[in-house]
Amino acid sequence: MKDIKAIKGRFYIQRLIDEGEHSMQDFKFAITDAPKIARSISAFANAEGGRLLVGVKDNGNIAGIRSEEDAYVVEQAAQMCCVPPQQVRIDAFNVGQGTVVLRVAIAKSDKRPVYCREADGRL
Repeated sequence: MKDIKAIKGRFYIQRLIDEGEHSMQDFKFAITDAPKIARSISAFANAEGGRLLVGVKDNGNIAGIRSEEDAYVVEQAAQMCCVPPQQVRIDAFNVGQGTVVLRVAIAKSDKRPVYCREADGRL
């Protein structure tokens, strides 16, 4: 993770994980493709906003992101797969032993509904 500038945040991230998944927070173990993550981004943007914790399993265990590519895919999902495109804020937190978790903040969209473009191009 040489390009991602992660700040210390083990206790902060653990506090967020302790909240569990709820209407404004979702855990993502891994980013597999942009359309899939865009569905989560558009759902938060259509509601009251929220955050994704990338590198956290559904059971709350911290796995960390696999590479800095995960942040790039999230940004691409927000810009290219969400209609209208959404702005997200991505912060990286070092949670110990070189493990990094991304906090992706998604604001409530001013222009709703926000659609998600699927891999085949349909909305």
